[in-house]
Amino acid sequence: MNLSPQVNSHYNDNRAPFNFELATARLVLNSSLEERMLKEQAIATMTPLLLNAEHRERELVEQLKAVRSEIWLLDTSINRNKQDLRSVETVINSISGLLHPIRCCPDDILAIIFTFACDIPARDYDPTAVRLSHVCKRWQRVAVGAHHLWSSIILELKPKTSTRSHFSKVENIHRKSKECANLTIYK
Repeated sequence: MNLSPQVNSHYNDNRAPFNFELATARLVLNSSLEERMLKEQAIATMTPLLLNAEHRERELVEQLKAVRSEIWLLDTSINRNKQDLRSVETVINSISGLLHPIRCCPDDILAIIFTFACDIPARDYDPTAVRLSHVCKRWQRVAVGAHHLWSSIILELKPKTSTRSHFSKVENIHRKSKECANLTIYK
């Protein structure tokens, strides 16, 4: 607290103050007493507000904990449901594949479909017959059994690929075309 210079000069002094200094000291004292009273009233007014705010803060912290717990439970439930959904989708896809009409198609009709598919030029280096033989075991059996699919194949033999790899591809196709009179491999 700041004292007036007149009062402050006598504070550490041992002499009796003059009347005008006493009047100044009384004014400062009265002003300080009024200020103290106002501060005490402010503290008395603010203390219940502070206690109420602290109580509300504790309530909000508890509510926040409850909300975070609810979020965690919902997040856990969502993740569990997502896993279950993936499992259900896997089952749906498996069953849908089992019910697809192509599965009811006899092997000889499937071989005819393969023949038409192989007449369509491939867009890249994989021959269509090779792709068809990699779909599933049944399609592989039908494609390998349809030797005419393997009688004319266009292979892109890449320069960076080893000669052994080229020979392996050619040998594999030759084996599949065993009943065909002509095996033509184009480079």
